[in-house]
Amino acid sequence: MLFSCEYRVNQNHKIAAKQSILDTGKVQILAIEEVPKKVDSAVIIPIDAVINDSIKNPEPILVPIIISNPKALAVVNFAKSLLKTPYVYGGKNLKTGFDSSGFISFVFNHFGIIVPATASGFANIGKTVAINEVSEGDLLLIAKSDLDKKTVAYVGIVLSKKGEPIEFIYANSGKVKAVTISSFNSYYQKRLVKVISILP
Repeated sequence: MLFSCEYRVNQNHKIAAKQSILDTGKVQILAIEEVPKKVDSAVIIPIDAVINDSIKNPEPILVPIIISNPKALAVVNFAKSLLKTPYVYGGKNLKTGFDSSGFISFVFNHFGIIVPATASGFANIGKTVAINEVSEGDLLLIAKSDLDKKTVAYVGIVLSKKGEPIEFIYANSGKVKAVTISSFNSYYQKRLVKVISILP
């Protein structure tokens, strides 16, 4: 009877041991199956080395370069050279002074570009430019009043590159009474008829 009990105990231990071995084998098999069939070799780099390297050798930042039209740049520079020339109604030359259209004519005629004799004549020439595409050398056609946005009263030459805040130069008949530079603020925005380009 004792022998029978001991035998059963030993048999149970053997079964348990076999089961344990089988279970361990299953775990190992599962672990092997979870590993990818093909693993490429990799180099482990400490995180602090990555951070330090990114500080020492930052990724280059690409900044778009806007290349000016040489003709537009020449027009702008010549127009700037006429700053503070007195405003004179009907004036068309440097000696006597300029009115709005006289100033524009003088600048563009200097480069062999013939333009209308009056400000209103600019409404019918050139290529219309969207306000977000405005760049140096373009012309702002401004009305005398925001109530009448069809009749062009004066014309300004844009000095700014595309994407920059718009500034323009023109013969100012107001308090300044001279060729001056203005920003395209809300006063002019309300009076804008359109923007044109007449440069080749």
